[in-house]
Amino acid sequence: MTTPAPPPQPSGPPPSTPPAPPTPTRDDTGTARERSVGRFQNAPAWISAFTGLGGLLLGFLGLPVFLNSPTANPRALPPSPVASAPTGHPATTTTAPPPASTPPASRPPAPSPWSGGPPVFTSTSVDVPSDYSITLTDRPVRPRERSSLDLKVARNEGFEFYAGERVELVVLEKGETGAYDTCRTVTRFTGHIPSGPAIRPGFRFCALTERGATALVEVEAVDPDEQFIRLRLTVWEDDV
Repeated sequence: MTTPAPPPQPSGPPPSTPPAPPTPTRDDTGTARERSVGRFQNAPAWISAFTGLGGLLLGFLGLPVFLNSPTANPRALPPSPVASAPTGHPATTTTAPPPASTPPASRPPAPSPWSGGPPVFTSTSVDVPSDYSITLTDRPVRPRERSSLDLKVARNEGFEFYAGERVELVVLEKGETGAYDTCRTVTRFTGHIPSGPAIRPGFRFCALTERGATALVEVEAVDPDEQFIRLRLTVWEDDV
């Protein structure tokens, strides 16, 4: 039986042992420990110093600031000054114009006796006694005791009217105007307008002559003793 050979041994010197860390000396460890302990021992002193300084600042500065703050003591704002007018000059007040309003609808004017047709020949008032006659185209119009003129005024229990020769009378109704065109258009001709309650101020009729004169006759007044009647005459110049 063969015996194995022993493993080869490394050549050279054996490895050396690592050096041990240096052991601190007493002086070094004592100085470091004293420095750490000194710092912690001085911390309460610094805290007390800062606390005292903060209290001093709060006492002299913080308290007034706190008392004067808007949230600590709210006070009403003083009223704003109102500007007054300069001395010697009264204050002026500007008044706003009233709203514009819609004007009421105006009524159409009543037709005038002078509207339309030829120019007005004459317009006058005349007092005509009973049993007197007038010529419509006279200037001035004067009553005469003749029955052959354009219009005769008579009295029979009141005033009444008679048309002269070649003259036509037309009584106007309430809704008809006294314009030239109305007198020339209406054909309710008559030669006699009898007396009655209608013969009073405001009564109107037309008179048309064969000569071409057109007249509006209006009763303006009636004598209380019935001695005369006042007529308003508007005569248009046609073929006068």
